[in-house]
Amino acid sequence: MRIELNKYQRAALFVTAAVIVFVQFAQFDHEGFEGYGWAFSFLIAGGLIVVGLAKNSRFDFLAKAPVQSIVLPSKDELEAGYAVLRENAEVLAVEVEQRANMLADALIKEENEMTKGLVHTIQGSKELGDKFVEQLNMHIRERCIYLMLGLVGMRRSKGNKMYITGIEFKTLQEKIYKKLIEVAVASHRLMPVPMEINTEALSTAMLEDIQQIRKTITQYCVACESKLPDPETSLLEWFESKCGLKIKGNPQISQVLFQDNANP
Repeated sequence: MRIELNKYQRAALFVTAAVIVFVQFAQFDHEGFEGYGWAFSFLIAGGLIVVGLAKNSRFDFLAKAPVQSIVLPSKDELEAGYAVLRENAEVLAVEVEQRANMLADALIKEENEMTKGLVHTIQGSKELGDKFVEQLNMHIRERCIYLMLGLVGMRRSKGNKMYITGIEFKTLQEKIYKKLIEVAVASHRLMPVPMEINTEALSTAMLEDIQQIRKTITQYCVACESKLPDPETSLLEWFESKCGLKIKGNPQISQVLFQDNANP
């Protein structure tokens, strides 16, 4: 910081120095030269005089820090960055669908025989029972899509709570929403008694579930910040409550979460 003194400010310095000297000499008459306070008084007075007499009275108290110019990205650069994020979302959407199908196949295989026997007994008809089992399987596939959306979102967030507000996740969410609609419509067509699809209610329910997935991603990030074990627990518990199937400890979970983050 640089200070430049005008003539009035310099005059004020001289007057202040003179007052200090006058007061100090007056004290000599009463107290003598005891102690060292008088020496500091003269040093201060001398400093004020030097400052007042200095050429141009300029003083740099702090070195100027180099000013770094901030270069904002151009519109084209921003659009190029957004395009990359949207392309990432395309790849991630494929991953979500593929991994959801793999997990659903494994879960359905484990539960299929028991479910079929139960449904056949309830329905009293093998044909109706098979349709109902297929509908249950579609429900499992749908829930696996939600689960993989959450797991991939957790992995890509890298612990950043703001990730779900970015272009990549929003684009991914839109693509998965469309896929979920397809699965829900296909499941509805398997109902033994044809019924009209309430698209508004269906859309509302799906958006609520997606919001729950977003919430679990945020909880995952908070748990990572606190270095809590198994930060994905809230998502797995949500899945189990919706499906009635145990998923904790499934090796596919860790495969999705800990896949190399260098690539989508």
